[in-house]
Amino acid sequence: MKQADVVKEFLESAGKKCHIAEESFDAPFYRHTNASLIPEDTDCAIVLGGDGTMLHAAHDLCERGIPVLGINMGTFGFLAQTEVSGLESALKTLIDGNYSIEKRLMLSADICCGGNRKSALAVNDVVVTKSRGSRMIALGVFVNDDLVGEYFGDGVIVSTPT
Repeated sequence: MKQADVVKEFLESAGKKCHIAEESFDAPFYRHTNASLIPEDTDCAIVLGGDGTMLHAAHDLCERGIPVLGINMGTFGFLAQTEVSGLESALKTLIDGNYSIEKRLMLSADICCGGNRKSALAVNDVVVTKSRGSRMIALGVFVNDDLVGEYFGDGVIVSTPT
C-alpha cells in the first residue's frame, strides 16, 4: 500500500474527506501539484516526499492559500514537519486541531536579460547564473525597484530565511 493510501485510509476512518492529487506533468510546465484539481473546500495539503517535493507543493499551492503539512520520505527533510515514522501521530494532531500554521516568506523575482523578462516565485531562493561556457556576468539586483547592488561574477543567490 502506498503511503498516500495509508493517509487517506487514516483520515477517512476518522470521518474526514481525503482527495489524492496525482502528480501532473502537463506541458509546457512541469508541476508536481495541479492546484486547479484540488477541491475548493480543502483545509490543508499533506505532502509526502522530500524537500524538493515540499518546495514544489508550496509553490503550486501558495495562490490558493492552502496550508501544507510535510511528511519527509526523501533524503533531506529540513522543510517537512515530520518523518514518515511519525505519520499517524501527525495526522492525529491535525485531526484534533492541535497545530499552528507557520507562514513563510516567498520571493517574487523578475529576471530581465536582453529584452526578455522571466518571472519566478520561490519559497527558498532564486539563483541567477551565467550560461554554460560564458565568461563572468554583470548583474544589477533591485528590491522594490531600488538598486541594492551591482555584481560581477558567476551569479547571485537571493534567499529567504527558509
